[in-house]
Parts: sequence; structure tokens; C-alpha cells
Amino acid sequence: LEDVAVPHVQAGQVEGRDHARDLSGVGDHRVLPPPFVGVRRLRRIAPQVPIAVTLDYHTNLSATLVDNATVIIGYKTYPHLDMYEAGHHAGRLLVRAVAGEIDPVMVWGSRPILAQTLRMGHVDEPMGPLLEMARRHEASGLLAASVFGGFPMADIWHAGLSVVTVADGDRAR
Repeated sequence: LEDVAVPHVQAGQVEGRDHARDLSGVGDHRVLPPPFVGVRRLRRIAPQVPIAVTLDYHTNLSATLVDNATVIIGYKTYPHLDMYEAGHHAGRLLVRAVAGEIDPVMVWGSRPILAQTLRMGHVDEPMGPLLEMARRHEASGLLAASVFGGFPMADIWHAGLSVVTVADGDRAR
């Protein structure tokens, strides 16, 4: 991210950025994964640039990423069969934000619940009903609703279940 996007942003050549990556957070438990830090750095350099991020639903989400992204879209299948659809969804919202058609606002929350990865299939309990709830909220008007089961084997402080919603200018929605 930093090697590719930051020089273009500094040169004024970027209107928006979409970044897809598995951000389970596995690795050195003392630091955030490089893409989290890269998105934060990009936001500092170009606060006006909308940033859309697509994530695997095993992502261990943190405030660092949420606070610095404009739109976060999570996959809704496991195995991950909807990577294209998630990227397309994020890209559509990014283009609409750049065009001024929408004003994305995100709300997120997390709970220190470590789900069993073998029960995180999109038809399994508890993920299946949670993902269906996210789809219903999108159908009722939210720009996006994503559930992240997290990656419980990661030895990091922010491992666990998270939900992110994106609305058009209405944080209370």
C-alpha cells in the first residue's frame, strides 16, 4: 500500500483508494498489521482522499483501520466466494463518495468473543444468522453492514467479533 499509493497521493494523482487484504492480524502481537498502518499513514498524508477497504471476515478489526477508512466492506461467505462482489460493493461506494453522491459514515463495535473458526461458515451458527442480519440491513437502506468473526488464533489484543455499518450521512441510522 505505502509503496504504491502514497507516492501517487502525494503527487495529487489519486481520487480514491480501494485496498483488499486478509487482515487477520496474525504476526507480531505488539504491532498492527502493515495494511492497518498503511491506511493510517495514507489518511495522514491525504485526509480528503476516500479510502475503501474490503476485508476477509476473519479480520481482527481495530480502531486504527476503522478511524482511517471511509468505507469498510466485509466478505459474507466462508469459504470466501464473494471477494469480487465485496470489491465491487466497496468500489461502487468509493466512486459515489468521490462524486459527492453519498457521505459515508461508519459505526463499529467489537466484543472479545473468540468464535471457533470451524463454525464460521456462512451457513453455520452463529455466523449464518449474523450475516443474514447484515444483508437485511443493507436491503433496508444501509450502504453496508459487515460482520467479522475475527481470527481467534491471533495473539493480539483486538482479536474477536466486530460489526461495521456504513450509512449515508446519518450515524444514528
